[in-house]
Amino acid sequence: MALSYFYIRASLLEEEDDDCERARKRRKLREKFNPAKIPDKEFLYKYRVTRELYEVLCDELIPLLRPKKSCTGLDPKLKILAALNYYAWGHLRGVTNRRCRMLLSKQSRTRCTGEVTRALNDPSILEKFIQFPETQEDREMNKQKYYEKFGFPNVLGCVDCTHVLVLKPPTDDHYLYLNNNSHTVFSQIVCDADCNIISVDSSHGGASTKQNVWNANPLSNHMQNLDDTAYILGDSSYAQQDYLMTPIKDPAKLTPESRYNVIHKAAHSTATQTIRELKSRWRCLLANKPRYFFDMMAKIFKACCVLHNICNMAGLKAPEMTLKDVRGERRRYKNANCCDYEDSSAGVEARSQLVEYFETVRFVHNKAKTIARRMR
Repeated sequence: MALSYFYIRASLLEEEDDDCERARKRRKLREKFNPAKIPDKEFLYKYRVTRELYEVLCDELIPLLRPKKSCTGLDPKLKILAALNYYAWGHLRGVTNRRCRMLLSKQSRTRCTGEVTRALNDPSILEKFIQFPETQEDREMNKQKYYEKFGFPNVLGCVDCTHVLVLKPPTDDHYLYLNNNSHTVFSQIVCDADCNIISVDSSHGGASTKQNVWNANPLSNHMQNLDDTAYILGDSSYAQQDYLMTPIKDPAKLTPESRYNVIHKAAHSTATQTIRELKSRWRCLLANKPRYFFDMMAKIFKACCVLHNICNMAGLKAPEMTLKDVRGERRRYKNANCCDYEDSSAGVEARSQLVEYFETVRFVHNKAKTIARRMR
C-alpha cells in the first residue's frame, strides 16, 4: 500500500515538473514572439484579418482587456490573436497552428477567448460597429442602396435567423434550446444591401421560431412606430406586416404576384449571403463539436458579427463556404420555423400596393423599350 502511494506521488510530482517546464518554455517563446514577422498571407489565413485590421482591433479592445501585470502575464495583443484564431477555425488548437499551441496552453487560450469575447460585447463596441439607421439621412441611404441593386423601394434591411451549436444546458429547461436533437443558439441578424449587420439578437434557444424571435426583439416595435415608409424583408417564416414584407404564398406563374416574389427573393438573398459570409469567415459558428454553453456562445456570435462588419467595411472578402459546409448546415437543422401568426390586413394591403408599383414600373419600362426600338 505504501509502495503504491509512493509511486503515485512520484508520478504526480513528475507531471508537475513537466507542466512547470512547459510553462517556462512558453514564457520564453512568448518573449521572442513577434506577429510582425508572420508573412501576410499566413497571418490572414490563420486570423482572418489583415495586419492593419489587427492593429485597429488592438486599439479598440486593449483598453477593455486586463493589462499585463507581471512578467508571467499575457500581453493583451496575444490574447486578441488567440481569440481570433479560435473564431476563425472553431477549435482551440487552430488549424495546423503549431505556433499558437506552443505559445499558450489550452486553458490559457480558453481564457483569452472569453476575455476578448466579453470585450467585443461591450456596449461601446457593439454600438460603434453594429448600427441600425436611426436618422432620416441614414435610412434614405439604406433605401437607395437596395433600390439601386434590386429595384425594391423603401427597404432598410433584410432579416433572417441561423443556428449555432452549444453544449447541453445543465438545467431542466434545456428543451428550449433543442433543434433536431442538437442544442443551439437561434440568432437573428438584420443586414443592409452591402451585407453589413445592422442588428443582432442571440438571446433565443433553438426551439424558438423566427416569428417569435422577431416579436420579442425591440426592433419590431421600433419599426411599427417608425414615422416613415420603410420595410424590413423577411422570408415565408414571418407574418406579413405593413413594415415587414414577405413573399406571397403559392402565386400562379407569370402573374404580378409571382414577379413580386422574384424581386423579393433577390433582395432578401442579402440576408442569406450575410450569414454565409459570417460563418465561412468565422468557422467557430460552423463547428460540429460545441465547446461552450449557451451564454458564452451567444456572446461569441455577437463578437463575430462585430468582426464581420469590421472586415466588410475594410473591403476584406470572406472565404467561400464549401458545398460540404452548406450541406452540413441544411442536414443538421430542420427548418421548423413555420409561421403560426396570421398576416395583418394592413400588411397585405401594403404588399398589394407594392405589387401594383412593380407592375407599373414594368409597364413603363416595356413601353420605353418599344419606343426606343421604333426610333432606331
